[in-house]
Amino acid sequence: MRFLTEDDVFWAGRVACRWHLTVRDSGALSTALFEHAAIYGMDLFERAAALLFFIAFTEPFAFGNKITAWTATCLFLDLNNHVLRDDFDPEKAAGLVLGATDGNLARPQIIQELRELFEWRNPE
Repeated sequence: MRFLTEDDVFWAGRVACRWHLTVRDSGALSTALFEHAAIYGMDLFERAAALLFFIAFTEPFAFGNKITAWTATCLFLDLNNHVLRDDFDPEKAAGLVLGATDGNLARPQIIQELRELFEWRNPE
């Protein structure tokens, strides 16, 4: 399994936001990276949900946290051979990120929605 580094998250945020990200809380960013990589026994979607939640909810950047959370999650899943489904609904994805940001979605709900939005891709 391939995990994201701080540089990966910055890259994802810069691409999505089209500006340089300013760290507001380096501890929150470290927690997001730790949670998705270091907890034993989590599957891919549990790790993706942790990454999405901790970037969106803890807001480690001065601006662009929601789009960076989504883009970093997509990058993490893509690096692990999962892509958005062809019938992907952008409004459902936006609701997922907003629900993670305001705490209205619990981690099991985030995991389930990510499973519904992404599918495995043959790496050939």
